Amino acid sequence: METNPSRGYEFDLMTKSLRWSEILRQKIVGESYSVKRTRKREYHRIRTWNKAFVVRVSKIQRHPEVVLRMPRSAQIMWARGFIDAEGSVTMNGGGQPMISIYNEQPRKLRIIESILRESGVCVHYYKHKDRDVWQQYITGRKNLVRFLKKIGLDHSDKREKLTTMLVF
Repeated sequence: METNPSRGYEFDLMTKSLRWSEILRQKIVGESYSVKRTRKREYHRIRTWNKAFVVRVSKIQRHPEVVLRMPRSAQIMWARGFIDAEGSVTMNGGGQPMISIYNEQPRKLRIIESILRESGVCVHYYKHKDRDVWQQYITGRKNLVRFLKKIGLDHSDKREKLTTMLVF
């Protein structure tokens, strides 16, 4: 994301999922945007040049704590978007479904934890000693079902994968 006024304001995001790019495009209602498939890799690039939108997102990136002062619905939307973008749905070593969210900034993960905790969702942490990335993870079938009901996932591929894992 670029907020240099001399170069313009640009929000630029890459995703593998065309379906998720469509959801993101809908959430940027009223904004000028483009979604194009990249030539070299199977990614879709979402871009918008709306100054107000870029400034708002940039402020949250620099000071994510502002999310906790937003209405509850906005907090959930932010946490859901963060998990959609930075999370993965896998099986843990015991063969149980799990959502993992990765980030180098533990403060962002603590904000997500606070939002999820208010919905009764428990999270755990792991940091490999040789990496600078923290892993926040959600396990337990009841906990994951609660997460889906109260927070949810907009990323349809991840939501479908988790739902399928929880059925069996």
